[in-house]
Amino acid sequence: MFVPAGAFGGVSPERRASELMNAMLTYVSAWIVISQLENVAPRRSVAGEDAGEDGEGEARRVTTSHEFLLDYLEANPVRDGEQWLIALTRVNPTLAERIMAVRRAYAEEDFEWHNVAKLTSESIAAGNERAMREWLKSAVPQSA
Repeated sequence: MFVPAGAFGGVSPERRASELMNAMLTYVSAWIVISQLENVAPRRSVAGEDAGEDGEGEARRVTTSHEFLLDYLEANPVRDGEQWLIALTRVNPTLAERIMAVRRAYAEEDFEWHNVAKLTSESIAAGNERAMREWLKSAVPQSA
């Protein structure tokens, strides 16, 4: 089918969908990292330079990364995945790099791309059917 060039400002629908998927996968990857940070047993983490014998310094660093990312995501919603990562890299390059690695791995290995096509087709078919049903209800007078 021909899609007029002006539909997305000269960008193909597939390119626009790719941009939206990029933002969504960036958002999902941030939440995966948040979950990983939340589930880390801080005292069992590898002790960093700032860790005392009891591991408290390391525990504080892990907790801080978790809280930082939660706060950052709330204050900076992901609208454009690339721009969001560039901005995060400026303030926390370590977390940004981790999210980039997770995003790539998730997109290449875990995300069920074939399922997106299937679910989208099913959703469109069901939506079309609902719309036609509603139209028929309004077009055909109901008997009392």
